[in-house]
Amino acid sequence: MSHSAEPRATTQQPTPPAWQSVLRRVLPPLLVVLVALVSVGLHVRTYTLVGPIDELQHIDYLYKSPELVRPGDRFGDEAMEEEACRGLDYSGFELPPCVRGGDYDPDDFQEAGYNTASANTPLYYTITHALAAPLKAVATMDSLVTAGRLVGGLWLSAGLLLAYAAARRLGAGRWASAAVLALLACTPAVVYPSATITPDAATFAVGAGALLAALWWEERPARRWPVLAVVTVLALAIKMTNITVLVAIGLAMLIRLVAQRWSLVGSESASRPDGGPARGDVPGLRPVDWVVGGVTLAVTALVVAAGWQVAQGALTHGDLDAIPMNQKFKTDELSIEGVIGYVGQWLTPLSSPWAQVGRPEFTDALQRLSQLVVSTGFVAAAVIGLRALRERSLAWAVLLTGLTGASLFIVVSFVAQGLYVPPPARYGYALVPTMAVLTATGVKTRPATVALCVLAVGALVFSVLRLV
Repeated sequence: MSHSAEPRATTQQPTPPAWQSVLRRVLPPLLVVLVALVSVGLHVRTYTLVGPIDELQHIDYLYKSPELVRPGDRFGDEAMEEEACRGLDYSGFELPPCVRGGDYDPDDFQEAGYNTASANTPLYYTITHALAAPLKAVATMDSLVTAGRLVGGLWLSAGLLLAYAAARRLGAGRWASAAVLALLACTPAVVYPSATITPDAATFAVGAGALLAALWWEERPARRWPVLAVVTVLALAIKMTNITVLVAIGLAMLIRLVAQRWSLVGSESASRPDGGPARGDVPGLRPVDWVVGGVTLAVTALVVAAGWQVAQGALTHGDLDAIPMNQKFKTDELSIEGVIGYVGQWLTPLSSPWAQVGRPEFTDALQRLSQLVVSTGFVAAAVIGLRALRERSLAWAVLLTGLTGASLFIVVSFVAQGLYVPPPARYGYALVPTMAVLTATGVKTRPATVALCVLAVGALVFSVLRLV
């Protein structure tokens, strides 16, 4: 007698509720934003002095925006009152007494009263002013500067979200991306510019936005090339030193073109150690696509930089030789030692906290940890190479830009303006989002992700203890 086989019971995993799926996607970037807002808020509460890195010039521009500040313009009374009443975070410079609504003399302030931020367009200042004015009114703050500093938290949050989106586009895990970015949101070298009045408050957003735009362009290069021109204009309009990230993206395109043209790789994909395809790959682009993308970046940057230089010359008034900063950097010759000495300066853009704020032991610890994580992460992406070609290309491009960028900046400054300007490490700040994204894409195991999350939590604790 035959027996018919009974159907085998199958066990189906229950479908998780929709809210759990949404929470899984939203929670990591939301926590990163909260960390950024806490860090910036505590810094603004703790640090009331005017910063020593040209913050007076930027405060003056903030008050005058959307009006253009021209070369030769002097400080307005509102900005001078802010410094006289807040104090300057620089010992040895004597300020006039604080007089609310007083009539101040620009000669009593830095740079003989000249606003050297005139090299920037009004874009950052106008956006910040537009957001700070209603915040000041709603929160009943007594200073536009305090509100403008808090707006820096929004600039940083936007940059972190853009970097998170770029990391996810390259296949990085949610929590690995969130952990790396939360660590940066606690780093003094990131928090300081985000919590003071400076166009560098927008630099993280610029660097992350440029990277995300380039990755988005790769998917439809023939149709989306105008986005590269738009991003270039916005990046340079906020601050000309943001060109560093544009150079890195252009170099990455060149590396991809050379690799494809010389058949240095078989395809756009890189295999994982287990033989599977690397995440975040895209189909290979044609050589003409890389040429169009690179030319778009280069030509747009050249037009914007040259146009702004011509405009600055036309807007100049007064005797610029009276500005101490111009005299300080003017030179008739350029030594090879002065150029070679800055090789590699922008490989570690987080090496300086800008200014000492809060407890120094926590400041030093946070600086070391964050710089170590992002430096090892992107260097490993370039050297080890167990990743997709576009990740390796980005890593090599950042490495080359960090190695040579500062020295090239010195040469260009001398040729164009007859100046010797030693570029600080912070001029490479626009490269940090790409470094962070490359670091996150290299985190492939659960233990490594957990370790990074623990490090991020520890960084948040250190950040709070530093500033409270």
